[in-house]
Amino acid sequence: MDKDLHNYQKRMAELEADNRLLQNQLAAAQKAHQQTTQELQFVRQQLKNPQTPLPEQSLYLVLDNMPEAAFWKDRNSVYLGCNQQFSKVAGLASPGEIIGKTDFDLPWKLEEAEWFRTCDRRVMESDSPELGIIEPQRQADGSQYWLETNKIPLHNSQGTVVGILGTFKEITARIEAEKQLKQLNEQLEQRVEARTQELQTSKARLQRLADNLPGLIFQFRIEADGTRSFPYVSEGCRDIYELEPEDFLQCCQLIHPSDCDGLEQALQDSAVTLSGLHHEHRIMTPSGKLKWVQTIARPEKEADDAILWDGLMIEISDRKKAEKEQQRLLSILEATPDIVGICDAQGNHLYLNQAGHTSLEIPPEDLERVNIRECHPPKNLKKIESEAIPTAIQTGMWQGESRLRSQSGQDFPVSQVILAHRDEDDHLEFLSSVMRDISDLKQAEERLRQQRTQYRQIFETVTDGLGILNLETGELLEANSAYHQMHGYSYQEFITLPSETYVHPESQHVYQTCIAAVRAGRTFSGQTTNIHRDGSLIELDIKGLPYPYQGKPHALCTLRDITQRVKFEAERKRQEQAFRSIVRGTATQMGEAFFRACVKHLAIALDVRCATIAKVIDKDDQPMGQTLAFWNDSDFGDNFQYSLEGTPCFNIVKSHQICRYSHSIQQLFPNDADLVTLNAESYLGTPILNPSGKLLGYLFVVHTEPMEQDLDLQTFILEIFAARAGAEIERMQVEQALLASTEKIQQQAQREQLLNQIANQIRTSLNLDRILNTTVREIQSFLEVDRCHFAWYVETADESYWDVITEVQRADLPSLVGHHAATSFGFLTERILNQEILQLDDVATIHDEGVKTVLTALGNKSMLVFPIRAECGQVGIISCIHHQTIRPWLKDELDLLKAVVAQLEIALQQGHLLAQSQARAQELEVLLNQLQRTQSQLVQSEKMSSLGQMVAGVAHEINNPVSFIYGNLTHAKDYTQDLVHLIDSYQHHYPETHPAIQTAIDSIELEFLKQDLPKLFHSMEVGTERIREIIKSLRMFSRLDEADIKQVDLHDGIDSTLTILQTRLRAQPWRPQIQVIKEYGDLPQIECYAGQLNQVFMNLLSNAVDALEERDRDRTWQQMEAIPSTIQIRTRLLGQLTPPAIAIAVVDNGPGIAQHVSDHLFNPFFTTKPVGKGTGLGLSISYQIITETHGGTITHDSTLGQGTTFTITLPITQ
Repeated sequence: MDKDLHNYQKRMAELEADNRLLQNQLAAAQKAHQQTTQELQFVRQQLKNPQTPLPEQSLYLVLDNMPEAAFWKDRNSVYLGCNQQFSKVAGLASPGEIIGKTDFDLPWKLEEAEWFRTCDRRVMESDSPELGIIEPQRQADGSQYWLETNKIPLHNSQGTVVGILGTFKEITARIEAEKQLKQLNEQLEQRVEARTQELQTSKARLQRLADNLPGLIFQFRIEADGTRSFPYVSEGCRDIYELEPEDFLQCCQLIHPSDCDGLEQALQDSAVTLSGLHHEHRIMTPSGKLKWVQTIARPEKEADDAILWDGLMIEISDRKKAEKEQQRLLSILEATPDIVGICDAQGNHLYLNQAGHTSLEIPPEDLERVNIRECHPPKNLKKIESEAIPTAIQTGMWQGESRLRSQSGQDFPVSQVILAHRDEDDHLEFLSSVMRDISDLKQAEERLRQQRTQYRQIFETVTDGLGILNLETGELLEANSAYHQMHGYSYQEFITLPSETYVHPESQHVYQTCIAAVRAGRTFSGQTTNIHRDGSLIELDIKGLPYPYQGKPHALCTLRDITQRVKFEAERKRQEQAFRSIVRGTATQMGEAFFRACVKHLAIALDVRCATIAKVIDKDDQPMGQTLAFWNDSDFGDNFQYSLEGTPCFNIVKSHQICRYSHSIQQLFPNDADLVTLNAESYLGTPILNPSGKLLGYLFVVHTEPMEQDLDLQTFILEIFAARAGAEIERMQVEQALLASTEKIQQQAQREQLLNQIANQIRTSLNLDRILNTTVREIQSFLEVDRCHFAWYVETADESYWDVITEVQRADLPSLVGHHAATSFGFLTERILNQEILQLDDVATIHDEGVKTVLTALGNKSMLVFPIRAECGQVGIISCIHHQTIRPWLKDELDLLKAVVAQLEIALQQGHLLAQSQARAQELEVLLNQLQRTQSQLVQSEKMSSLGQMVAGVAHEINNPVSFIYGNLTHAKDYTQDLVHLIDSYQHHYPETHPAIQTAIDSIELEFLKQDLPKLFHSMEVGTERIREIIKSLRMFSRLDEADIKQVDLHDGIDSTLTILQTRLRAQPWRPQIQVIKEYGDLPQIECYAGQLNQVFMNLLSNAVDALEERDRDRTWQQMEAIPSTIQIRTRLLGQLTPPAIAIAVVDNGPGIAQHVSDHLFNPFFTTKPVGKGTGLGLSISYQIITETHGGTITHDSTLGQGTTFTITLPITQ
């Protein structure tokens, strides 16, 4: 199709070129004709104007050089002259021979000559020129040629036509060219029409292709001025962009914000370089779907400098998702340290992860050239080809150890898994393998083997005795040389000895305890006494720990000879006793004296040069040490602070552990200059902790010689001093806290005293002026400020100002009582009116220069202003001002003024309430009378409402059986009359049988009457029985005959109430029947006012029905049948109470009661029903009946959406 289109376009171009050539030739001919016409006009003009005659030679020169043949005739069509061209056509030797001749004298045919003359006469008679007359002519050989003739009438000076001027030229070539051009145009139109039909067919085919492509085809155009449009968009835009083709320009608004810049840059690059546009971006469709779209387009620059892209857009969301998942899996494979590879059945690599490239030294570009056979040593390759790969192909997987070889020839062991992957036809598709370098593991195994040998050597050469014991029997299974040599035996002798031989009887339990501890998985440390072969006693340290031996848990027992150490221990205890006496000598000291005595005696006891006790402080967020006492050589030094960074003390503070450095302390802490000053060589320090483990300080000693002897004893002494120092520090902290608490209590007492004075003024007097004067005076005295005053904010139609009404100030300060314009204080007034507290520690820091100037002029340096708002809305302030110096206000002072302001607001409120209370007293008296009348009316209304419900229910219940009886009376009357007529017939004919009797029997259907009449009377009896039961229930409900307390059966009262409410419980057209579930317990008769309790039951059951109906109006019939509305009535005996009582619960599964309604449920006049539907007294009256009249309780429990339960408890006796 593209080739045909190309040929068609080529042929069109050729035809258009021919057409342009013919048109150019025609234009040249027309131009020559116009030139000739102009020349004839010129000649004619010359002939008409004999006053300006041309020289004859010039005139003929013009005529002879004309491309047309020219002639002129007189009025009778007689030739007067011609030019050379005409004379040649007429067969004349020269133009002069034409004079006097007519057309009949020339070699024209007769009909031609007649036609020429007729034309001449027409021109002269009409006095109108005829130009461009096309005339066909026949040559002598019979061929046709064409002439174009122009004839113009000639006028004399008077304007009279005296002749005619004519020209003609042959235009046969032009006529032929025009015929050819017309023919070509017709051919071109036919071809264009045919090609148009082909193009339309192709367009329809392309449209079908575009509509069925999995994307959309588009043309996008950017004009030279930057205007953008889509000349064409296929139907696929609906599927991808959810846009109609005519609205597709909106697609730019759907591009994800993060992709807009990238797409625009790609579009600009394509426009500048006219290279193809390839871009992927995200869009957000109108329905909220996020899609990936790929755009491919080719640009072309138009003649008007616009750029047109022809392109295709396809959705690639699924591809992107798959690429993301593939990339995720690939990233896992690339990140794993294991080697992962894939090859085909011939062993050619298809994939190798980064770990594989690195380990095998295969560059990615060389992967396809490397076969897996090149990655294995020859010996291992045989195993892979003969065992691993066949097993994987046969069973699906092979796993084992193998070896790989890198490209540089380095071999290394791997743990390898080979998997065979098959296609749908069960043909082997490819093999995958995961390999883990186990070089480290192999090396570890070798090291383990060597370690075992080394451990055995250590076991035998270690100086401590090592023995392995059976956990079950305690038998010694193995022992090193030191173990049996310290007992004086050879290995062969010792390994067979029973433990009783070398373990002292008093230490047998130590070994048993050790075995038990190890058996429980714990380590054991202790001391034992054993017996040497020569009978001497050996003191040993014993340690036991779990140890695997021959695949089973055993006990590894270590023995260390401490016989000499035990001897030294006695000496240590003796020294310890001496040191304790030194410590007791410091017990009577306190405070600084204790700390000085502590470091002095500690240095003496440990025989060191320097002893220090210190605490930790924070300075500029850096931990610092502050010495409390410092003993250096033979005297006390001054206390000082030092940085803990880079010192051994920092390790104590950080770890809360004892730190011991027996020697070379300066080399360990080269940045500690104090160690250099003290010429320190060794260091021993301990933290001072309280019982909860909190750091209180630290205690340390420094010596100029190594401290390597009696380290445990030295540590013990240091701990004793630290414990005593900790107790003293805690005592001092408690003492300081007590002093601070006492001071704070005193301040609090003073504040309370001030507040009490103000509160007493408020309680004892409602005189606001006196209260304000007292408050201002007390604040000024308590805070010791230069000035304190109270002011009201006053705003009138003309101005707003602060009215200072009371003030207390220093004697040397002027009074500020009076009016002060509020505008002078600028933004401070606005903040006060917004109830903001103004705390100005330094007035000079205010940014508003105007306000600063005003305050400075008043001499204010520090201000504290508290706003007060009275009940009536009036705003006042209490101001505390300091004039002498800048005074930072403390939090306690702010808290005090807040409390004072609160008291003042109470005073203002009390004054306002006093006026209001006096006015309201009279109003309340009137309202009380109205309320009493209204309450009486509402109570009566509630009674009438209950009575109305009861009467309506009873009337409806009685109406049904009455209507039934009334309907049956007609049939009973008819049956009775028929029987009377039959009896009359019997009386008339008795004792003889007469046909009339049989006729009467047949007419009344006696047999049917005998059956139906008893049924009729029975049904009427049922109706009357129902009426009797209703009357009985009504009588029982009202208990008109039982006004006093009597013993009654509550179940009868509940049943009678249900009978009266039966009408409301029955099914309605819009809902099913409300089900009543009675769960009656075994109750005795109780003493009560039965009628009042029935009123309570009526209220609770009616409310339950109302709640269920309210809920059912919003439910469908299917919902009501699935979850039917129910009312449960449960009664039970509460025998565990004293006195005994009974409980009645009314439970509905209605909508429940909201909490805000539940709180007011038993309040009088409270109701949630619409106006006119309830008085709000039903539950209130029920509450009074139960609690006040019967001494019982009524409670409720409700859950929204689940229902409500009302529970009544009543004593059995009153």
